[in-house]
Amino acid sequence: MKRHFIQLLNTLINAKDKSVKTVMIFVLTVIMCGIGNSAFASITITPGGGGIGICTNLAADGTAPAWTTLSTITLAEGATGDFGNSGGNWNVTITLTPPTGWSFNSGVNPTYGFTAGADITSVTQQFFNATTLSIRISGRGNVAIDAATITGLQVQANNTYSAAGFIYVSNIFGTATGLIIGPGAGTSDFGDLSQNPTPISGPAAVCRTNVINLTDATGGGAWTSTNTTIATVTATGAVTGVATGTINIDYNVGGCITTHSVTVNITPTAILGNLQVCSGLTTKLSDAVTGGVWSSATTTVATITTPGGTVSGIGPIVAPATTVITYSLSACPAVTATFTVNPTPAIGGPATLCVPGSITLSTSVAGGSWTSATTSVATVNSSTGLVTAVAPPTSVITYSMTTTGCVKTTTVTVNNPPTGIIGNLAVCSGITSAL
Repeated sequence: MKRHFIQLLNTLINAKDKSVKTVMIFVLTVIMCGIGNSAFASITITPGGGGIGICTNLAADGTAPAWTTLSTITLAEGATGDFGNSGGNWNVTITLTPPTGWSFNSGVNPTYGFTAGADITSVTQQFFNATTLSIRISGRGNVAIDAATITGLQVQANNTYSAAGFIYVSNIFGTATGLIIGPGAGTSDFGDLSQNPTPISGPAAVCRTNVINLTDATGGGAWTSTNTTIATVTATGAVTGVATGTINIDYNVGGCITTHSVTVNITPTAILGNLQVCSGLTTKLSDAVTGGVWSSATTTVATITTPGGTVSGIGPIVAPATTVITYSLSACPAVTATFTVNPTPAIGGPATLCVPGSITLSTSVAGGSWTSATTSVATVNSSTGLVTAVAPPTSVITYSMTTTGCVKTTTVTVNNPPTGIIGNLAVCSGITSAL
C-alpha cells in the first residue's frame, strides 16, 4: 500500500528587529477521508510573516484593530506521499487550531488556492470560528506533487500569556501518532509567543518634586516616560514629578507595552476669599492652584461645591458655627481654613400699625440695631425695636448685626386712624340708612 502523509502547518512570524523573534505555531489536525488512507504525507513548512512580535490585543505594528495578518500558508505534499488515493476521487479535511491564548479573526475569511496542474480540484472552507479553521481539499488521482494555500489568516493574542504550541496529526481512526514536525525533528518547543506585561500597579498622581513607585509583576521590562519634562522614571519604576501635567509611564517587555497614566500636581496655596457667611447665604472661595477638590468637615454648618468653591451657610442658627474647609490635589498636601457661619436674625411682631400708634418688633439674635428706611412713614428705636407710626403707607425696617453684618428686613404698613362716624344714627324699623 502506498504510504500517504499529510502536511502540517508551522507559521513563523519574522522579526523586523533581529533581537526580537516571535514564533507562531498552529496545531494542524489532518483527517484522511476514504478507504485505504493509513499513512501520512510529508510536510513542507512556509514561514508566515507579521513583523516584530505580536503583543496582547495589538497588531504587530501596534495598531488597532488588534489583528496580525499572517503570510500565505502553504500545505504541500512531499515526494513520498499524497493527499489522495491513486486514480480515485478524494477529500481531505484539515483543521487548523491556534495555540492556547491565541484567536483567529473569524470575521475576515482567508482566501484559498492550489498549484496549477495539480491533482487538487478545489479548496473550500468548511468551518471557521475563533478557535478552529477547517478546510476541505478535494481532488482526483495522485500524479502531481500538490500544494494548497491559505492567504489572509488573521491572528490575535488574548489577554493572558500565550504558551508555545505544538503541531501534531491523527489519522481517520483517531490514533494519535504524537508526530511533531518542525525546526529540528522531534523538537517540542518552537518558542514562546509574545505577551503584554501585566497592568502596572501604583499611584496615578505625584506631587511635584516627590517620588512614587510603580511596579509590574512581569519581570525583565524597561520603564520609560513619554514626557520627561513632566515626570521622569528610573529603571526600577520610581517616578519623580517635574512639572504639572499628565503623561504616560510605559513598561516594555520584548516590544510589548503596558501603560500607566500619571498626573503631576503642585501643592495648593492658602485658600482665598471671605471665610465667613451669613446663614442662608453663599460666598465663593478659590485657590491660586486650580483643579483641586473642595470639602467641608461639617456639612450641617456649611457645604461647598467642587468645582467652583461656592460655600452655602446652613441655617437658621442662633449662634455662630464653624467648619473646616479643605482644598486638595491628589498626592499633594492639602490646605485648610476655618470657616464661620454667622446667624441671620429672624424678626417677629405685627406688620401693621395706625398713626400715631406703635408696635414692638423682636429678633432671634441679640447684639444688632434697628433702622427704618422711611422715617417719614415710621421710626424705630435702634436698640428696642419700638416702631412708631408717622404717616402712610409703608417702610422697610432692618435689623443689622453689628459685628457680622448679617441683616434681616421686614415691611410695616402704616394706616391713618378712622374719623368719626358720619350719618343718621337713628332709623325706623324696617328702614335702612347709610353711614
